[in-house]
Amino acid sequence: DLTGRYDSLVSLQGTVVVNDDVRLALGLEGSASSDTTAAELRRLDLVEGGRTWRLRRPARLAVRPNVVQVNGFDLSAGDRHIAVDGVFDRRDSSDITLRFAGLDLDALAEARVVPLAGRLDGTVRLSGPAAAPSIEGKIALGVRRRGGEDVGRVESELAWTRTGLRVKAEATPLEG
Repeated sequence: DLTGRYDSLVSLQGTVVVNDDVRLALGLEGSASSDTTAAELRRLDLVEGGRTWRLRRPARLAVRPNVVQVNGFDLSAGDRHIAVDGVFDRRDSSDITLRFAGLDLDALAEARVVPLAGRLDGTVRLSGPAAAPSIEGKIALGVRRRGGEDVGRVESELAWTRTGLRVKAEATPLEG
């Protein structure tokens, strides 16, 4: 059951049941004026794979032409989390960071969306003017066979600018 409103006030409240294993509950309140929508995401609960993901605290969101701003989005389930903070501006300067820890890729691997099962951790930051942005980050993947056996770890650092991509990576097997 999901209800919403979008005029000078913005509201989205309710729950969505995708199937027996996936459920979503959310609560968002805000306002819309001219070309800007600003809201506070007060609740986001996602149940999947036996885990319950919840917002650690309310997050502020703003959307206007060519700009998305996210302040304090932090979704967690135990030691796993996804966090986004900053501004993405297609015409001016951006500074936005994505942090993730303990993202389980097993279900995506079984659906053949990603080539490897495992657990993903890292930070990626997009910053700079729209004409010359840069991306830098550190990403680690604990690789698992389908069925759950850990086989190794891949760690990488990356930096991208208009002039090119620099990647430093290391793969370490658990045995051999």
